[in-house]
Amino acid sequence: KNNLDEVYKYLGDYYFDIKDYDNSLSSYKKSIEINANNSETLENLAFVFYKLRKFTLAEEYYLQSLKINSNSRDNSFRSFFSSFNIHLSMSWLLY
Repeated sequence: KNNLDEVYKYLGDYYFDIKDYDNSLSSYKKSIEINANNSETLENLAFVFYKLRKFTLAEEYYLQSLKINSNSRDNSFRSFFSSFNIHLSMSWLLY
């Protein structure tokens, strides 16, 4: 079995951990090009887009991950996106 998508995912994780979000994004996207059904990588992309303040894209990738795996990660991730959704709904106040 070819695990090249996992290699790119782990590389994306590494870049995310050192706060190199541009390279993290690039690595996760390469992983998704190889395996579009990896819900964990889609969630990770959502995190990167959130960190880059691209909230619409963050929500899009998070929802894609839920379509693949509705038991996505854990409650802390769901809590994160609950607060994220509050941020989205109130973002009009900032502009």
